[in-house]
Amino acid sequence: SSNPDENQASPPPLTVDVHPLLRFWARFFDYLLLNLFVWIVFEPPQIPTLPDDFNNLVDYLGHLNELIPQQEQLRIAMIQGASLFAWNFIEALLLSTFGTTPGKMLFNIKVTRKKGGRLDYMEALNRSMVVWIFGIGIGIAFFQILAMAAALFYLLSKGETLWDRLLANQVHHRPLGLPKIILAVAAYLVLLSLQGQLFS
Repeated sequence: SSNPDENQASPPPLTVDVHPLLRFWARFFDYLLLNLFVWIVFEPPQIPTLPDDFNNLVDYLGHLNELIPQQEQLRIAMIQGASLFAWNFIEALLLSTFGTTPGKMLFNIKVTRKKGGRLDYMEALNRSMVVWIFGIGIGIAFFQILAMAAALFYLLSKGETLWDRLLANQVHHRPLGLPKIILAVAAYLVLLSLQGQLFS
């Protein structure tokens, strides 16, 4: 007679659904929101309008650094660099309290321990710091591109990010329905509109 255990259907294998684009848009939303509050507190940079002697927008953007005084560029870089570093502590508080952030909540993303349960503050802070270094290259343009490319390759090849593997974290995604997609698009448009008004 056959072994009863052999007749039992084995559970389907676990699949890893990494959703790199959703993770990117969630984090980018958090950074946009942070940026909005930062420039409400500090005097926002005055972006020069398109001069008559520039033929098109691409030409204007290519020469934007020449149009903004170096002292103002330094001020912008220092404020944005400091705020990006400060975000690590804010994100850690949000993850340890709610398991999510505004951007992650918008895209139905939560972060927990692999063994279950919400991250405590130091666990969440460690995660944020590792993301800051290895995920966005501490916000320095050239390193940021390299870090994001490497992080994407690691996520797609391993099924999880380097920081989630090192720190035993688990990222959970719930399906996005049409209402949530519409809400996410609307939230982005409102945020971008507010920033446009702030810098105009």
